[in-house]
Amino acid sequence: MAVNPFIDRDDILAKIRAAFTARDAQYAARRAELKKRLAPLAARLEQLQGSEHPMNCADQIRLEVQWLLNYREDSMHCKGICRARASRGLSSCSN
Repeated sequence: MAVNPFIDRDDILAKIRAAFTARDAQYAARRAELKKRLAPLAARLEQLQGSEHPMNCADQIRLEVQWLLNYREDSMHCKGICRARASRGLSSCSN
């Protein structure tokens, strides 16, 4: 894969982090805390899936929250999704 000399991934990520931090000075701390909270849930989900429990919906929710943590600076949005989904139960997809 050729490297484009005009686009450096690390430079772009630094600009993104700077923009997120400019909007919310606590961005890095909030993101780190949410990722810390997600880790044991993801581990439990992986354990259940390894025991052949059907956890497709819960896995989709985990992926959604992980994506939001990686690509948005809105931590309250992630918290809201986690609370709303968790209130339905870990493996429930029903409304």
